[in-house]
Amino acid sequence: MAVFNTEAHEEMVAWAVENGGFMHSSLKFCGGPIGASVIATAKIPAGTPLVTCSRKLAITHAAAATRFPAPFSAGVESHTLLCFFLCQQKLAGDLSFWAPYIDTLPNKFDTPLYFDDADKAFLDGCNMGEGDIEGRREAWQAEWKQGVEVLQGLWEATEGYTWELFLWAATIFTSRCFPETLLDSVAPSIPGEKSAGETRQVLFPLVDSLNHKPLTKVTWRSSADKMTVVAESATKADHEVFNNYGPKSNEELLMGYGFAIKDNPTDSVALRMAPPLSPVQASIRALQPQPATPNIFHISMHAKPAIPDSLICLFRLLTATPLEAPLLAATPAERVSTRNELAAYTHLYYALSMKLRPFATDCPEPQNNKQSFAAVYRRGQHVILSYALGYVEAALQVLQGEESFVTLRTALWDERFAPAVEACFETKVRVELEAAGQGDLVLVLYLCWRYINGDWPEWFAQAAREYNFDPSAPAAPAATTADDEDEDMDEDDDDGAEETFAALFPDAAEEAPEVFGGPAWTPQLLGWMVRVFRGESVDGVVPGHGDGGAGDGSVCGVSPW
Repeated sequence: MAVFNTEAHEEMVAWAVENGGFMHSSLKFCGGPIGASVIATAKIPAGTPLVTCSRKLAITHAAAATRFPAPFSAGVESHTLLCFFLCQQKLAGDLSFWAPYIDTLPNKFDTPLYFDDADKAFLDGCNMGEGDIEGRREAWQAEWKQGVEVLQGLWEATEGYTWELFLWAATIFTSRCFPETLLDSVAPSIPGEKSAGETRQVLFPLVDSLNHKPLTKVTWRSSADKMTVVAESATKADHEVFNNYGPKSNEELLMGYGFAIKDNPTDSVALRMAPPLSPVQASIRALQPQPATPNIFHISMHAKPAIPDSLICLFRLLTATPLEAPLLAATPAERVSTRNELAAYTHLYYALSMKLRPFATDCPEPQNNKQSFAAVYRRGQHVILSYALGYVEAALQVLQGEESFVTLRTALWDERFAPAVEACFETKVRVELEAAGQGDLVLVLYLCWRYINGDWPEWFAQAAREYNFDPSAPAAPAATTADDEDEDMDEDDDDGAEETFAALFPDAAEEAPEVFGGPAWTPQLLGWMVRVFRGESVDGVVPGHGDGGAGDGSVCGVSPW
């Protein structure tokens, strides 16, 4: 942040106008709590050009290249060249053509590369962490070291080109630059509009003096020799005149510009996800909707829907069972089953919950601008993640109410099956069955019974192929010993199905012959259904509806439709 100097800004305006620039006569510079601002002294109607920077004033790659030996300009990246050029002009002082402009630039910043440990504490839980900050610092330091080495190799003087000065120049560019393509465009540009391919940076003195306000209606009108900001809405007298840098999140604003905006309407949370995929999954993923930036998904309160389709599709893929994968391959961007949808949203629920955990600890009262802006950024992240979690919770509630999902509750509501459960397990109360560790077993038995009854033939036929079950194969004899029948199914393999079967039969057939009687009940059937259940079921979270009171409950089941 710079200490505002009225005289320096007046000199900068005079210099700009003398060299082809323009500033509307009803605009003036004023100091503010975080630097200079531009104020309207009279009403300015829509369609009015506000400020103009000529090509002569602009700090471009071409201008920088003429001030260094050709091997240097060709041997470093454009960003490095521009930063060294700005350092060079800063060191030149009043001898620089750009001195009136440089004299108005801030010397201190509130970007995270200038944070101390106390400031960084306000970023706890946010996407922007120590790794991101130090990653940028290391990248810029590598540029600076390379530039110094190249200059020294050319026998050029490098005194004064310190790391601190390079950091200052690099921060000037992140906080004030525009795409150089604006100088080559003849069509009006929308602020923040992306250009194809690599875009070099440029500084537009005077034009870059306008502060950012989201959704401000302006046009960047450019030509081969100048760039002008045009107001597309009226500005009242004594009100600040703003530019619009594009739809930037507070994370981008804080990292690049050193500020954040309360209730930023273009704020978002970036979720970085690049899970390892099998070859089959990768082939399906290539057909699904993709985020604008690979592996980065933006969640926003102002987007419709709040969770991008590309992220939902990824979770559908990650949670697809062997029976669902072919369906997803056929319709990669569509919902394929209630089970898969519930699994996708459940895993997303847990991911967002984990992301929210660090926000449970409040930060202390901010003591400086860095901490204040970091607190605004952090609160925005918290609010957006909480909103997204609520969105997922609502989707889960709807999914768990769909009749196409088969759960323990479904089995116990079946008027024919429920009495058989009570006869064999001495209860048909879901909570009691789950507490005894028998809930999954009852649901597996229910699926066996529906198979025996000839229900859902297509789903069961596909499950038989996928999970290696031959209904025509002769039944093997059941095990003659069994573990305690209160024990749930073996967790490691379906061999435990034989012991479970021996513990249940023939007693179950005698207690409820209308359900558990008949030769179709075999250990092989039970073992197969155990495999189907493990491969095709999902433990779905029920937000805020745990049977024990506070907290989350769960629902487990399959979706055979």
